[in-house]
Amino acid sequence: MKMIEHEIMEKNKGLSKIFTVSKIITDINPWNKKIFFYDRKPLTIHRNALISKGDSIEELKGKLYILGDKDKFQIKPKFLSKRTKKINSIRLKIHIREIDSEVEWNKYLDLQKYHYLPVSGFPREVTLIASIKEFGKNVYIGYITISLPPLMNKARHEILNRPFTHPLLDINWDKWDMDAIKNNINRIVSISRILIHPEYRSAGLSSILISSAKKYCKSRWHLAGKKPVFIEITAALLLFSPFPCKSGLKYAGNTLGNINRVYQDVKYLLNGKPHIPSGIKAMQNNYLNKFRDKCEKFGFTVEEGLKLLEDVDSDLYYRDNYNFYKDLVRLPKGVYVGGLDEYSIKYINQFKRGDNHNKFINKTNNILNMKQLKIRMNNLSFSYKRNYVLTERVKMIHEIFGDPGKEHDHEILKDFTYEISSGEIVGICGPSGGGKTSILNLIAGKVNSYSGNIQCDNDQILDIRDIKLSDNSIIDDLKGETTEIINVLNNIGLFDALTYVKPYSKLSEGQKFRIKLGHLFISDKKIWIIDEFCTGIDPLTTSIIIKNIKKVVKNRNIILIVATANPSIIKLLSPDKIFWKGLDPELIVFNNSEFTQHFEESLYRIFSEDYE
Repeated sequence: MKMIEHEIMEKNKGLSKIFTVSKIITDINPWNKKIFFYDRKPLTIHRNALISKGDSIEELKGKLYILGDKDKFQIKPKFLSKRTKKINSIRLKIHIREIDSEVEWNKYLDLQKYHYLPVSGFPREVTLIASIKEFGKNVYIGYITISLPPLMNKARHEILNRPFTHPLLDINWDKWDMDAIKNNINRIVSISRILIHPEYRSAGLSSILISSAKKYCKSRWHLAGKKPVFIEITAALLLFSPFPCKSGLKYAGNTLGNINRVYQDVKYLLNGKPHIPSGIKAMQNNYLNKFRDKCEKFGFTVEEGLKLLEDVDSDLYYRDNYNFYKDLVRLPKGVYVGGLDEYSIKYINQFKRGDNHNKFINKTNNILNMKQLKIRMNNLSFSYKRNYVLTERVKMIHEIFGDPGKEHDHEILKDFTYEISSGEIVGICGPSGGGKTSILNLIAGKVNSYSGNIQCDNDQILDIRDIKLSDNSIIDDLKGETTEIINVLNNIGLFDALTYVKPYSKLSEGQKFRIKLGHLFISDKKIWIIDEFCTGIDPLTTSIIIKNIKKVVKNRNIILIVATANPSIIKLLSPDKIFWKGLDPELIVFNNSEFTQHFEESLYRIFSEDYE
């Protein structure tokens, strides 16, 4: 890409023309920039187009490409990736594109309020924004930003510190030392930010954004005309959620952080000894000033502050002086690395870690060692007496409508025999007042008077109605390892830091229901009972919950019994068996196809003009 300045580089190549960039103006607006050429009219293009002064631009059939050493990189039309995400019966049609309009820019700024860490810019970065259609309008649901990688990364060093030779590109090293870093760091692109709107988290959209970013990098990202062959992402969140795995990235390890050296670093700086390059020295001085400001703010002497740093450990979040440590102590972050072509993918996949790093494998995934449970119901019959307090108004009702008597038997279940096994999902559906909750009470051992026989390990039952929540923040209310809790919250559709710290009383009714689901997910009980399943929750979140709860039930061999008056939820859940509980005491058992046919025929009879 070395061009002779001021020389006109237009050449005819059939239908293509070559131009040289003479000047770039970036202060037009935040979403566009203006490109000037030698011997060509200026061009307004999206701001993130990776163009520099002196670049050679090929124009071919309405498309523009930057010419590199051995490749060319498209810049126009703007990047657009169309993807579809199916969540049960819901299909999300997602468009991921470069930002090139005021509307898209403002939506990007709106989304940033859900990114709670400071947002810092990079010398070279591209943001792709994602949207779906709702009622004919674009709804912007997330974005991903790719940028230059940091120079040093311990986990990257581990995964790349092996011989690598690319057969088609001028890339090779024997070990990932400083020479290799200097010559090849530009062959790596970093995912610096990824954000999904809280309402769409847990829907698996992060993997779609990462896959789209990989597609962008393969055809458009470059530095000095050289294409990347590796992509990486580094974030503290990756210690809790390994979502990059779904996009073909591999866990490389963790960054070092500074927890093991922060005391020595600050002590060294206080002594005024460092003799380091000016750029790094400025950064270190800023770090030292931050330490002094912290000591002054919290009333510590320098010696007391140093003592706190000397004593710090990975339980940083549980320490009384957390606010002092914040911004001074950096904990490790998870790192994932992937390839962008067949050669780099093969190279990354050959990497084997020596430690058992995959902490995300749930302890309950081993079905073979799990106790197999059954619920056996044999000739079950159940009724209860409705007791009325004969107040003056009740007497008036009896006088108007007839007196059923002070006691009235209500038959719920009659001669029912069935067996439910581990790993099965049963949905009880029917009109309100039909007795669905009473059947749940019977199975849960909350009914003493009935005929027939029911065999069930009551010690294994967890009824969602029995879960009592405190008014702590929800991250504190759930008991267990932080990693497991965050994964559970993700699975129930609550993947947002602001929600994590809310007390129970500040949650919506739908969120409260999901927190109770979280207690089910994190428990060791093997029989789950849920009344009013997903009542009051929007269809997308219901689909996400159903997808995740079915996975957990099958992986952990749970017996799940739910009740709802909404047949549409039953259809989404697609349980192994459906108990239809109408107003009669007979309980009808359907499989999914039978229930769907019965449900649709019932609707037809209700709404058909010919039905009388």
